Amino acid sequence: MGSIKCCSLLAKCPVSIHCCWERSPSIIFISSICVACLSECIQCGSIGWFGESNQGSITIDMTLIGVSYPLSAGAFRGDVRSYLDPIIGHLAWARTPLLANIYTYFSYSGNPRDISLPYALFTSPSPIVWDQGRGYQNLFDAMLDSLYSALEKAGQGGLEVVVSESGWPSAGGFGTSVDNAATYLSNLIKHVQKGTPKRPGKAIETYLFALFDENQKSGPELERHFGLFSPNKQPKYQLHFGGGRHWDIASKEYNATFPLKSDM
Repeated sequence: MGSIKCCSLLAKCPVSIHCCWERSPSIIFISSICVACLSECIQCGSIGWFGESNQGSITIDMTLIGVSYPLSAGAFRGDVRSYLDPIIGHLAWARTPLLANIYTYFSYSGNPRDISLPYALFTSPSPIVWDQGRGYQNLFDAMLDSLYSALEKAGQGGLEVVVSESGWPSAGGFGTSVDNAATYLSNLIKHVQKGTPKRPGKAIETYLFALFDENQKSGPELERHFGLFSPNKQPKYQLHFGGGRHWDIASKEYNATFPLKSDM
């Protein structure tokens, strides 16, 4: 069964290392020396220094993809390969998934002439893009499959990918609205257990960004409107994760990341 999780992980640097353990996750931004850092993180976790439920990994964003079309030709940028290849090789060796932040909103808002809103929101009634006999009705699948292709070309086609962030702002920029955000989030929740055309039937572990609007966050206005809840703890959307889950926002469990499994 696919799972959706809510989190507030920030990974604005194209590459970051997450040394995560059960109670105190830490994010360390890195550059070309990150292989050694990652190795140490994984080794520390493997011998129990951080507890038994830890995992070291790397978060990337889609700006590291240099070729994204056709999807089967997906490839990483040449200027990042010298340090990215050893990182993903180490992740494969450690059997640790690569984390990727995938936002169809930014791709759509940056190129609305070529990317339609229905394609970005999972509402296209038919495939928009075809590649090697595979039809793509949504941009999320296209972006994830281009990453799978890039990993294959880097010799790590078996590396698992976790979508560490995905969301849609409800205000503050082009294409932002409560309706669009609700549509995207609802459809993403329904979609994750189906897999992509390149890896059909393989559930996609996915994290929603973010739990609350960050109303004091600096930067563009839209960055303050990604939350599922307003700062006053009022829900912005009626989202259904399946399994009869009741959203009790006053509960202490909302201070942490937790799995919300979709059985839709």
